[in-house]
Amino acid sequence: MASKLSAGMDRALRAYKDAVRRLDAKALQLPVSITGPETLAEWMPGAKKALKKVRKAVDQDVAVARAQIAAVRAGGGSDDASWKRLDDACRRLEAELISPSTLRQRVDEGKRSMMPKIERLIHESVEPRVVQISGRWEAELDPSTYQKLKKDLPAWIHSWTRYVVQNVDWDIEMLRDQLWSPREGDLHSLVPPPQIRNLDIPTVDTTIKFPKVRIDKKAKGIVGGTLTRARSAMYGLLSVAMLAGINLRGDKTVQTGSGEEKQDFVLWLCIAGVGVAAVTLGVIQARSERAQEKERLTDTARQKAEQAIRDTIRVWVDSRWDKVAKDLKILLADRRRELMHWYRAQVIPALARRKSEAAHRGSDADDARRKLPRLQDKERDVKRASDALDTLEQLVTQALPPADDTADEATGPGAEA
Repeated sequence: MASKLSAGMDRALRAYKDAVRRLDAKALQLPVSITGPETLAEWMPGAKKALKKVRKAVDQDVAVARAQIAAVRAGGGSDDASWKRLDDACRRLEAELISPSTLRQRVDEGKRSMMPKIERLIHESVEPRVVQISGRWEAELDPSTYQKLKKDLPAWIHSWTRYVVQNVDWDIEMLRDQLWSPREGDLHSLVPPPQIRNLDIPTVDTTIKFPKVRIDKKAKGIVGGTLTRARSAMYGLLSVAMLAGINLRGDKTVQTGSGEEKQDFVLWLCIAGVGVAAVTLGVIQARSERAQEKERLTDTARQKAEQAIRDTIRVWVDSRWDKVAKDLKILLADRRRELMHWYRAQVIPALARRKSEAAHRGSDADDARRKLPRLQDKERDVKRASDALDTLEQLVTQALPPADDTADEATGPGAEA
């Protein structure tokens, strides 16, 4: 016959009943058949097993509620910051497509590389041609100069345009990669970056019109120049002759016969020699002055032609670039429209999903905040029930006698012998 429960067991059972009353688990309820330590010992293993399942479920519910609350507290701020960085990145990329920040730099770099080559081309191509027509010098450029410039200049302009466009493409691509990989966070997890098509190389109108450079100047006559230089040379030679002691004035000393005739012959011979020498020097000097005048006119024509061509090319290059810049704006406007289409197709739906998920998380967090106090109460009730079972187990162990092993020994192998 089962013995009655002790006072300690009765207190432990009341504590257990009070703890499991709010847990709402039938497996934890005390059966009415418990009347002593023996029936209590039979019931406790099943109760511990059921309490373990209840504890696991309560712990899981508490962990989920706390995680939902923590997700809103910790993740809300950083999530908002990431989406703000994404919006800033889209705005910065749009501004770059409207007006590339590196365009002027790339234009100047290409121009600095191109202009020295064009200057060298101008210097090598300009060949003035000087001719004398009707007593006047006329200087103009050889037609081959214009042909060479018109042939080589378009290649430089095309190379310059290609350099600018390709580098602007590269700058935009690098900016996009930098914006989507900021120092804090990574925007790829929110929305992949847009694919921006490379810019087409604009066509360049290479038609160029050079000014006609022509210089005319009255040429000095060869006869007049020769006579002028000959007269000057004769004066010089006569002066030298007088210094040498030759009587060029025709003064006669007292002489007779053939001696006087001989003196006249020498005098006229000297005069003739001086005249021939003076004319020869005049011709040489006149020709030298004529060659120098032609050379000076050639240099003047070259300088004026180079300056005129240089100014024309500078204006032409600026006008070509204005046309290229206009075409680039059109191409960039197309890329901006594609970016806006990507933004409406990718970013706006993703942002709407994020807001919906955030609202759902906020609703779950609110439910979790309401449920958490009750779950924490259940957590404490489970602990109190577990403590009560531990106490009952100790009391039952003390109340029941130790197990008797005599029957086991009687039915063992030695019994048959």
